[in-house]
Amino acid sequence: MVTRTLRSTFTGSFAALAVAGGLVFATAVPSQAAEVQVAADAGVSVQTIANERQALAAQAAQTAEAREALEGMASSADLSAETPKTRVQLTVPDTSAPTTVRTAGSATAAAPAPSGTARAQVVVGSNVVETARQFLGVPYVWGGTTPAGFDCSGLVQYVYGLHGVSLPRTDAAQKAAGTVIDPDQAQPGDLVWHPGHIGIYAGNGMVIHAPRPGKSVEIIPLQYFGAVTFVRI
Repeated sequence: MVTRTLRSTFTGSFAALAVAGGLVFATAVPSQAAEVQVAADAGVSVQTIANERQALAAQAAQTAEAREALEGMASSADLSAETPKTRVQLTVPDTSAPTTVRTAGSATAAAPAPSGTARAQVVVGSNVVETARQFLGVPYVWGGTTPAGFDCSGLVQYVYGLHGVSLPRTDAAQKAAGTVIDPDQAQPGDLVWHPGHIGIYAGNGMVIHAPRPGKSVEIIPLQYFGAVTFVRI
């Protein structure tokens, strides 16, 4: 019997063509219906062809596994590409510097300082205003001293505390802890005091304060404060 090894030109798989006793028969996978070409001499055995076929099947299985792995990686990459959520973060000033404690009577608050001689601010006033602006919209809470809710002196105490300055709790004590200055010397960050109420001067005739129950921390024109006293901390 004469055996020939044939390779499909379309699929690359092997087939065996045998001639024996005038009979011709071929073995091939179903996909080998297309034209085939002779790939080896007649001396190649059927077992060799079978081994070759098994090797090709194993390679095909490995290719399929690799394709599934790549598709899985691509799906994971798509799921991990979600848009990050935006978070609002409060900017807290650096408080690593030593805390400055201001108490009633620690500064000359009994009378206005002579014109042109007002002392420098203990912290940069514009920084104090920038911090105070972050709390606009926080609800007024009687006795409140945290961002969960402020009263007027609680807001002033908290904002200055973030800048390393410890102020007394009440508006009157806060006024007494600083130096009274002339209105024409007022700078952003100075305190604006009215009997029973206090706020932070924001400059340009504006004040940041916690007004009253039912309202929230706001910035308003100074004229709505009435007669005021400016205090430098």
